[in-house]
Amino acid sequence: DMPPLGSGAIRFALTSVVLLAWARYHRVPMRCQPADLATLAVTIALFFYINITAYVGTSWTTAGRATVFFYTQPIFLALLAPYFLPGDRLTTRKLCGLGLALTGIVALFFSKLSGQAASTLAGDLFVLSGALGSAFSGIATKRTAGRIHPVALICWQSWISWPLLGLTSWWLEADRSFLFTNRAILSILYLGLISAAFGFVAFAWLLQLNSATRVTAPTFL
Repeated sequence: DMPPLGSGAIRFALTSVVLLAWARYHRVPMRCQPADLATLAVTIALFFYINITAYVGTSWTTAGRATVFFYTQPIFLALLAPYFLPGDRLTTRKLCGLGLALTGIVALFFSKLSGQAASTLAGDLFVLSGALGSAFSGIATKRTAGRIHPVALICWQSWISWPLLGLTSWWLEADRSFLFTNRAILSILYLGLISAAFGFVAFAWLLQLNSATRVTAPTFL
């Protein structure tokens, strides 16, 4: 009913308004220290890029391949965490568990992994880069623990990203129409309020308080 980038822009605009209202009501500090601005900028840039790979990259490959490549994110994070997050060690048990989970995802979508006309190397690599970006985003989010409130973090990411997604939609989806059907409206409300405003904040909160690899591992579920 709606082009993916355009609907994403509307979704995160809604998320931004809701989180800003929540922050003002609960007096959540939206400002961060100058020393944290670079980390915040990195999370915003990665947030935008991950959404681009999700919306655009999946159109360059098959749904099955995109799913498998995206779910490599916990493995990337487990491999990177020991270098960026002191105390988050990569154990053999963790690696085996993540590998087993990824094997299950591959088996589940095996019938959809065969090369097709819609599947290209560029699309595969683009989606894979989004998974890598998501791993770095998780690391950056973990490093904001105690310095940037999860609500403020997701609010800033949404506020900056939705106009950029809108401009990208205007550039790439100019020939697509917006149909505000009941299904489209309900989808935006669910994704903007439940998935993003609640889900993203809860995920950021969990990342800040716990081991990053432990929090991202259930992504396979």
